[in-house]
Amino acid sequence: MPKILLIRHGETHGNLEGRLQGQEDSPLTLKGITQAVGHAKTIARLMEEDPGDWHVTVSPLGRCMQTAAIICETVRLPFGEAVVDPRLVEVGLGEWSGALRSDVGVDLSDGKLRRMRDLWCFAAPGGEGWEKVALRLGSWLAERSPTEKLIVVSHGLAGRVLRTLYTGQEAHDSPQDGLFLLQSGDLTFIPDA
Repeated sequence: MPKILLIRHGETHGNLEGRLQGQEDSPLTLKGITQAVGHAKTIARLMEEDPGDWHVTVSPLGRCMQTAAIICETVRLPFGEAVVDPRLVEVGLGEWSGALRSDVGVDLSDGKLRRMRDLWCFAAPGGEGWEKVALRLGSWLAERSPTEKLIVVSHGLAGRVLRTLYTGQEAHDSPQDGLFLLQSGDLTFIPDA
């Protein structure tokens, strides 16, 4: 399996407002920019510990592109060589896309672990179901070479699905203050310094 540093984009204005962004977009907040810089510093340290041919792959949504650009500039990787892959895009939320969580009755604060397939996001009217999301992210993962070293900038829900597929164990959180190291089928959360 490839070695992946999986990053969720920094905080956005939509996150701050409590919006369900799905495949819509909003720019990073100042905090989100700071988070992207923190990710970049963590990545720079990890790349120093494990030098080699690292490549950046990113979701096409602006919040991920902005995060990836900050990372590339900081770690001195050419942003122009980043691979933009639409399969890394966030889960489609259909009619809920752009709505406030409070307007659709979504409460993420209960802290209960749920089966990934039963998450609220996969029940959005007109949205993507678990199978469709797992299929597109699984196809991306299946195309990876076991020798690849990738810095992947994606999203909270898509990242959870990708981590679940990579490890075979359900992922339950998507923090913006660190990154996940996926290596040899295992997962490690690395907080930003």
